[in-house]
Amino acid sequence: NPQTGGVDLIMQLYQGTLLELMEAQHVLSDPSDPDSELILNPLPEVVVKDIAQQVSLGLAYMNTLGWSHCDLKPENILWKRNVFTKSGYHFSIADFGNAVKKMSYFNRIQTQQYMCTENLLGIASVKNCDMPSLACILYECVTGEFLTNHRDRDLHIMAHLNAIGKETLSQFRLDEIPAIWPYYKRVSTRWGY
Repeated sequence: NPQTGGVDLIMQLYQGTLLELMEAQHVLSDPSDPDSELILNPLPEVVVKDIAQQVSLGLAYMNTLGWSHCDLKPENILWKRNVFTKSGYHFSIADFGNAVKKMSYFNRIQTQQYMCTENLLGIASVKNCDMPSLACILYECVTGEFLTNHRDRDLHIMAHLNAIGKETLSQFRLDEIPAIWPYYKRVSTRWGY
Protein backbone atom coordinates (compact mmCIF):
# COMPACT_ATOMS: atom_id res chain seq x y z
CA ASN A 1 0.00 0.00 0.00
CA PRO A 2 1.80 3.15 -1.17
CA GLN A 3 -0.19 5.32 1.25
CA THR A 4 0.77 3.43 4.40
CA GLY A 5 3.95 1.71 3.27
CA GLY A 6 2.52 -1.57 4.58
CA VAL A 7 1.26 -4.68 2.87
CA ASP A 8 -2.49 -5.19 2.56
CA LEU A 9 -3.78 -8.74 2.45
CA ILE A 10 -7.06 -9.26 0.65
CA MET A 11 -8.65 -12.49 1.80
CA GLN A 12 -11.89 -14.32 1.21
CA LEU A 13 -14.62 -13.78 3.75
CA TYR A 14 -15.67 -16.96 5.55
CA GLN A 15 -18.74 -17.39 7.71
CA GLY A 16 -17.13 -19.18 10.62
CA THR A 17 -14.89 -21.96 11.87
CA LEU A 18 -15.50 -25.68 11.89
CA LEU A 19 -15.59 -25.45 15.69
CA GLU A 20 -18.53 -23.04 15.47
CA LEU A 21 -20.24 -25.32 12.97
CA MET A 22 -19.75 -28.27 15.32
CA GLU A 23 -20.95 -26.25 18.33
CA ALA A 24 -24.13 -25.43 16.41
CA GLN A 25 -24.89 -29.17 16.72
CA HIS A 26 -24.93 -28.93 20.56
CA VAL A 27 -28.25 -29.78 22.20
CA LEU A 28 -29.24 -29.93 25.86
CA SER A 29 -29.70 -33.44 27.24
CA ASP A 30 -32.84 -32.08 28.94
CA PRO A 31 -34.27 -29.11 26.98
CA SER A 32 -36.45 -28.12 29.96
CA ASP A 33 -33.36 -27.68 32.19
CA PRO A 34 -30.96 -24.92 31.02
CA ASP A 35 -28.24 -26.33 33.30
CA SER A 36 -28.39 -29.81 31.76
CA GLU A 37 -25.40 -31.34 29.99
CA LEU A 38 -24.63 -30.30 26.43
CA ILE A 39 -24.52 -33.12 23.90
CA LEU A 40 -22.62 -32.68 20.65
CA ASN A 41 -24.47 -34.31 17.77
CA PRO A 42 -22.43 -35.65 14.87
CA LEU A 43 -22.28 -33.65 11.66
CA PRO A 44 -24.10 -35.09 8.64
CA GLU A 45 -22.04 -37.62 6.68
CA VAL A 46 -22.04 -35.50 3.51
CA VAL A 47 -20.49 -32.60 5.45
CA VAL A 48 -17.82 -34.84 7.03
CA LYS A 49 -16.91 -36.22 3.59
CA ASP A 50 -16.45 -32.69 2.23
CA ILE A 51 -14.32 -31.73 5.26
CA ALA A 52 -12.14 -34.82 4.74
CA GLN A 53 -11.74 -34.25 1.02
CA GLN A 54 -11.16 -30.51 1.04
CA VAL A 55 -8.84 -30.36 4.06
CA SER A 56 -6.87 -33.40 2.81
CA LEU A 57 -6.35 -31.67 -0.54
CA GLY A 58 -5.10 -28.56 1.26
CA LEU A 59 -2.71 -30.59 3.41
CA ALA A 60 -1.48 -32.53 0.37
CA TYR A 61 -0.73 -29.28 -1.44
CA MET A 62 1.13 -27.91 1.59
CA ASN A 63 3.10 -31.15 1.78
CA THR A 64 4.17 -30.91 -1.87
CA LEU A 65 5.63 -27.51 -0.97
CA GLY A 66 7.42 -29.07 2.02
CA TRP A 67 5.25 -27.46 4.71
CA SER A 68 3.40 -28.88 7.71
CA HIS A 69 0.62 -26.87 9.38
CA CYS A 70 1.42 -28.23 12.88
CA ASP A 71 -1.73 -26.89 14.55
CA LEU A 72 -4.68 -28.32 12.67
CA LYS A 73 -7.84 -28.18 14.80
CA PRO A 74 -11.50 -27.26 14.25
CA GLU A 75 -10.93 -23.57 15.02
CA ASN A 76 -8.29 -23.45 12.26
CA ILE A 77 -10.63 -24.72 9.56
CA LEU A 78 -12.89 -22.07 8.05
CA TRP A 79 -16.18 -22.61 6.23
CA LYS A 80 -18.45 -20.73 3.91
CA ARG A 81 -21.50 -21.67 1.90
CA ASN A 82 -20.85 -23.09 -1.55
CA VAL A 83 -23.60 -24.42 -3.80
CA PHE A 84 -21.10 -26.36 -5.92
CA THR A 85 -20.17 -28.88 -3.20
CA LYS A 86 -22.30 -31.85 -2.15
CA SER A 87 -22.69 -30.55 1.39
CA GLY A 88 -23.17 -26.92 0.45
CA TYR A 89 -20.00 -25.96 2.36
CA HIS A 90 -16.47 -25.05 1.34
CA PHE A 91 -13.71 -25.66 3.93
CA SER A 92 -10.26 -24.05 4.03
CA ILE A 93 -7.27 -24.29 6.33
CA ALA A 94 -6.33 -21.14 8.26
CA ASP A 95 -3.81 -19.90 10.87
CA PHE A 96 -0.39 -20.84 9.58
CA GLY A 97 1.41 -19.30 12.57
CA ASN A 98 2.91 -22.66 13.64
CA ALA A 99 3.58 -23.99 10.13
CA VAL A 100 7.10 -25.26 9.53
CA LYS A 101 9.02 -25.99 6.36
CA LYS A 102 10.65 -29.40 6.01
CA MET A 103 10.05 -30.36 9.60
CA SER A 104 13.47 -31.60 10.64
CA TYR A 105 13.08 -31.00 14.34
CA PHE A 106 10.58 -31.90 17.03
CA ASN A 107 7.67 -29.47 17.10
CA ARG A 108 5.72 -29.51 20.36
CA ILE A 109 3.62 -26.47 19.45
CA GLN A 110 0.62 -28.49 18.29
CA THR A 111 -2.56 -28.40 20.34
CA GLN A 112 -2.22 -31.53 22.48
CA GLN A 113 -5.76 -32.75 21.82
CA TYR A 114 -4.92 -33.07 18.10
CA MET A 115 -1.24 -34.00 18.40
CA CYS A 116 -0.02 -37.18 16.76
CA THR A 117 1.27 -39.82 19.16
CA GLU A 118 4.91 -39.55 17.99
CA ASN A 119 5.02 -35.82 18.69
CA LEU A 120 3.15 -36.29 21.95
CA LEU A 121 5.83 -38.74 23.09
CA GLY A 122 8.60 -36.51 21.80
CA ILE A 123 10.26 -39.45 20.06
CA ALA A 124 10.04 -38.38 16.45
CA SER A 125 9.51 -35.48 14.17
CA VAL A 126 6.57 -36.36 11.98
CA LYS A 127 6.47 -34.44 8.74
CA ASN A 128 2.91 -35.54 8.15
CA CYS A 129 1.78 -34.69 11.68
CA ASP A 130 -1.30 -32.98 10.20
CA MET A 131 -2.97 -36.20 9.05
CA PRO A 132 -3.38 -37.62 12.58
CA SER A 133 -4.75 -34.21 13.59
CA LEU A 134 -7.27 -34.40 10.75
CA ALA A 135 -8.20 -37.93 11.87
CA CYS A 136 -8.98 -36.60 15.38
CA ILE A 137 -11.10 -33.82 13.87
CA LEU A 138 -13.03 -36.24 11.66
CA TYR A 139 -13.57 -38.54 14.65
CA GLU A 140 -15.19 -35.60 16.48
CA CYS A 141 -17.33 -34.74 13.46
CA VAL A 142 -18.54 -38.33 13.03
CA THR A 143 -19.10 -39.27 16.69
CA GLY A 144 -19.76 -35.94 18.36
CA GLU A 145 -17.10 -36.85 20.94
CA PHE A 146 -13.44 -36.02 21.48
CA LEU A 147 -10.99 -38.85 20.87
CA THR A 148 -9.23 -37.49 23.93
CA ASN A 149 -9.61 -34.29 25.88
CA HIS A 150 -7.07 -34.96 28.60
CA ARG A 151 -4.65 -32.28 29.75
CA ASP A 152 -2.56 -34.92 31.56
CA ARG A 153 -0.07 -36.30 29.03
CA ASP A 154 -0.20 -39.85 30.42
CA LEU A 155 -4.01 -39.93 30.20
CA HIS A 156 -3.78 -38.53 26.68
CA ILE A 157 -1.33 -41.27 25.67
CA MET A 158 -3.59 -43.85 27.33
CA ALA A 159 -6.48 -42.64 25.18
CA HIS A 160 -4.33 -43.09 22.07
CA LEU A 161 -3.27 -46.57 23.20
CA ASN A 162 -6.87 -47.42 24.06
CA ALA A 163 -7.97 -46.34 20.56
CA ILE A 164 -5.34 -48.67 19.09
CA GLY A 165 -6.41 -51.48 21.44
CA LYS A 166 -4.55 -53.86 23.74
CA GLU A 167 -4.82 -56.72 21.25
CA THR A 168 -3.14 -54.73 18.47
CA LEU A 169 -0.47 -53.38 20.82
CA SER A 170 0.36 -56.89 22.03
CA GLN A 171 1.61 -57.70 18.50
CA PHE A 172 4.51 -55.25 18.92
CA ARG A 173 7.63 -55.58 21.05
CA LEU A 174 7.47 -52.07 22.49
CA ASP A 175 10.22 -52.88 24.98
CA GLU A 176 12.59 -53.08 21.98
CA ILE A 177 11.87 -49.46 21.00
CA PRO A 178 13.95 -47.47 23.53
CA ALA A 179 12.29 -44.12 22.88
CA ILE A 180 8.77 -45.44 23.49
CA TRP A 181 9.37 -47.93 26.30
CA PRO A 182 9.60 -45.51 29.30
CA TYR A 183 6.31 -43.83 28.32
CA TYR A 184 4.60 -47.10 27.51
CA LYS A 185 5.74 -48.70 30.77
CA ARG A 186 4.48 -45.78 32.88
CA VAL A 187 1.20 -45.47 31.01
CA SER A 188 0.50 -49.19 30.79
CA THR A 189 1.00 -49.48 34.57
CA ARG A 190 -1.69 -46.83 35.08
CA TRP A 191 -3.81 -48.56 32.44
CA GLY A 192 -3.70 -51.93 34.21
CA TYR A 193 -1.31 -53.97 32.05
